Amino acid sequence: MALRSAAAAWDDLWQRSDVALPLARAKLLAQWLEHFGRSARFVALTVRCGTRWLAALPLVEVRVAGCRPAGRMATSAWSSSGELLLDPTTAVEEVLDCLVAGLSELPWPVLWLDCVRGETPRWVALRAALARAGLVANYRTQCHLGQIATDQDWPTYRAGWSRGHRRSIRRSARRLQAAGQVTWQVFRDGPPAAVDGLLVRGFELEDRGWKGRAGTSVLRSPGILGFYLRQARQLAEWGHLELLFLELDGQPIAFEYGYSAKGVYFSHKVAYDEAYARFGPGQMLVYHQVARCHADPTRQLIDSMGVLCPAMAKWTTHTTPMGRLVVGVDGALGRLLVQGYAAFHGRFKRVARSAAR
Repeated sequence: MALRSAAAAWDDLWQRSDVALPLARAKLLAQWLEHFGRSARFVALTVRCGTRWLAALPLVEVRVAGCRPAGRMATSAWSSSGELLLDPTTAVEEVLDCLVAGLSELPWPVLWLDCVRGETPRWVALRAALARAGLVANYRTQCHLGQIATDQDWPTYRAGWSRGHRRSIRRSARRLQAAGQVTWQVFRDGPPAAVDGLLVRGFELEDRGWKGRAGTSVLRSPGILGFYLRQARQLAEWGHLELLFLELDGQPIAFEYGYSAKGVYFSHKVAYDEAYARFGPGQMLVYHQVARCHADPTRQLIDSMGVLCPAMAKWTTHTTPMGRLVVGVDGALGRLLVQGYAAFHGRFKRVARSAAR
């Protein structure tokens, strides 16, 4: 794949960009494409100055509503590697105007971009470039992600918890300590060869819960374990991987698959043994990880990588929106598709508000 041959230039741009997600690096993006987009057309729009890359937008073909081809980023329910990479130290407007000019060369009339962090500077700047070019675009926030700033001291952060949350954590900690020997294990910067057994050990916890019963766990989804093993080995090779375990008398009762880069820790998947639910193992796992990140001066942020839920909301210091950006790139047809999408959602919201009343 051409992307692998350009990995050095791609990763150099990733390093200079404000994107911390390590899954956006070239080899992991290529792994995503080889697994989830094996038969789909892939196009990467890039802006370069000599050998130096200034911007890149990876796109893969998808069919919207089952029929109309469109370009999208490399995102799925299991993992997301698609992102807009942009060197913020360059002439941003000029670079993005060049990138937008290249949209006319794409083989699709519309871009259907999910998992867009719409309020980040790079995406705000791209939307401004689309407007300057006269292209019709529609951005809609679909959810909010919970984030925890870890650049303040631990006592100050804890003081912001609700009284009920503090009481719940103290109660769970007492129950766990009374039940047996509690240990907290972190696999980080270890050899890639050790990854497989640890990852399977963690996903076995998920499989013993409701996802296993529903047949949607990693171990019961064809091909997904293999995908995660390849991803985790590569993350470990780069020093990005973090596998977290909470154990009781040597047995894992909670697990988290995560990774970190540029001072940001990303929580990808969390699982716990439902037989120990009375101890709040998932919440206790979060407690140890948040405390650990606050003690590490190189960490500034924990990103939940998922839709904000009540359990996570108790820990967050702020949220960030994530949504869908639909862009018409093929004249009248692209404009019609975007306008139709916008009108559909407008009617849907009006009906929902009416039903609520």
